[in-house]
Amino acid sequence: MSIKLFCCPRLGWFQFIVIISIIEFVVYLISLCIYGISNADILAPNYDTLKIMGAADAKSFKNNYQWYRIIMPMFLHANLHHIAGNVVFQLILGSGIEYGIGWWRMLILYFVSEIGGVLLAMCFHPESYGVGASCAGYGLVGWLGAYFLTNFFFMGRTYTGQRWYIAVVVFLFWAANQGLSVNPESKNIGHQGGLVTGFLIGLAMTE
Repeated sequence: MSIKLFCCPRLGWFQFIVIISIIEFVVYLISLCIYGISNADILAPNYDTLKIMGAADAKSFKNNYQWYRIIMPMFLHANLHHIAGNVVFQLILGSGIEYGIGWWRMLILYFVSEIGGVLLAMCFHPESYGVGASCAGYGLVGWLGAYFLTNFFFMGRTYTGQRWYIAVVVFLFWAANQGLSVNPESKNIGHQGGLVTGFLIGLAMTE
């Protein structure tokens, strides 16, 4: 299995990572129109809009059986720089990964990583609402970590320096996660849940 990092010129309209990014932007625009724009940040949807559209909420998930709240957060974003950062992040990493594993494995990796991150965040911070595709994005980072371990010697034979390049990318994104969060009260636990989930999926997928 071979991947190509940072291969944006290879992006095509029928790649899963491109389609999901477009859908996320469309849902974001819709969220700005329902109850208007909040003054909390740049082009931020109203807080009530995010709750209605399916923000992660442990109480609603548990007591009212609103299972969609483990999926919908990936399509919802808190403001303009939130969605812009997530989309650029996942396009850069996801394009190379999808090149190697195909669209349907990418779909599994993306969705399951998001679900894993959201569930972990609900368990540790049931009082908080959560939105964003960053759990899925960090699932991509976790997958790269698994790829690094399982293909360490193979990478040395095919692409000179790729093994260390991937190691640096994984470390930098992990380090950034320790101090950055749209929802500081969540302590990035959702990101770490996505990271671990993506890593485990990567161990199962990579050869």
